[in-house]
Amino acid sequence: MNKLSVILSAALVLAVSSASAQSQFEGYYGQLGVGYSSVTSSVSNSNLTTAQSGATQYGMGSTSNSASGINSAFAGGYTWILAPKFTVGLGVDYQPIAGHAATGSLSNSTGLATSAPITPACTFCAPVAKTVTPSSISSSSQQTNAYALYVAPGYVIDDDSLVYGKLGYAGTQIKTTLSGGSAQSANYKGYLVGIGYKQIISGGLYGFVEGNYTAYGSQTQNASGSLGNVTTYNISTTNKVSSYNTMIGVGYKF
Repeated sequence: MNKLSVILSAALVLAVSSASAQSQFEGYYGQLGVGYSSVTSSVSNSNLTTAQSGATQYGMGSTSNSASGINSAFAGGYTWILAPKFTVGLGVDYQPIAGHAATGSLSNSTGLATSAPITPACTFCAPVAKTVTPSSISSSSQQTNAYALYVAPGYVIDDDSLVYGKLGYAGTQIKTTLSGGSAQSANYKGYLVGIGYKQIISGGLYGFVEGNYTAYGSQTQNASGSLGNVTTYNISTTNKVSSYNTMIGVGYKF
């Protein structure tokens, strides 16, 4: 009986010791990463009307713009140990710095034809026989206030290293500026998927590397502006946005 008690006690001590050794990632954490990011904005179904065209719409084609460069992100959350080798975490990411602007062009090769003379926007200009032909409008899109809320299942490789996935809800704001017009912003919402690796450096200090892809879906954006001194315009576009980034950084598990 005494031998059995000793064996059971030893097994319990080993189990507790093993669970303790593999729970270095359990608890609250905060981290900062820097890396490379790219944002793609695909514009389609763009229709333009002018002050003279009334309800007549002019198709302005489509364009796909992308911008890439250095970016940074803060993150924080909590990780639970589900079993000696498995974890699950809840976290939030936030990118405080606006992304680089992606530029492109929308155009109508047939021009904005009209049978009647057009009165220019300037007061002392003579009527113009036709509008700009072909008509072209430049566009610039910039990502701001990107964030994500996610669940992160993980696998403990050894006492000091963890590989994990990310799946969650993401949101951002896209500011679009067209030639001759003011900037317009719209909120986009979608999903995030990612994968990463953490390595304990010392105590609660760890390093990490990860990659993320985000699909923000589509939104209809409206803007207005002027085509030189000839006419004013209104344009409606469908904008589809996606992004990816790779990050490396350090964090602390409290």
